[in-house]
Amino acid sequence: AFLYGLASDYDNSIYFFYGARLAELLIYRPLVDSTTERCPNLHPYYFIEAGANSGSLTGQINLYDVWKIVPNPQKVTYYLSGPPIMIKTLSAGLAEKALLEEQILMDAWE
Repeated sequence: AFLYGLASDYDNSIYFFYGARLAELLIYRPLVDSTTERCPNLHPYYFIEAGANSGSLTGQINLYDVWKIVPNPQKVTYYLSGPPIMIKTLSAGLAEKALLEEQILMDAWE
């Protein structure tokens, strides 16, 4: 829903990290890519755990890579959505980086 409603003139930069075990499981990639075409402030980064895929990073979403990509990573808000183990791992890592609690928003899947 967020991507569908994202205005082409949205002022803030959005760094969108999307991961899956296999490239073919990135089922929302066409939506993300088409949204990027109309909204230049959306910057997607794809992670796949197995196999090689052009335009994707290898492995799970991790804070090491996020920290290298996002400008001023301690000054942004993180919205985490995914399976509980991913949320737990990433939110713990963000907390270790001394982010404020209100900078970490979560939507854990069941």
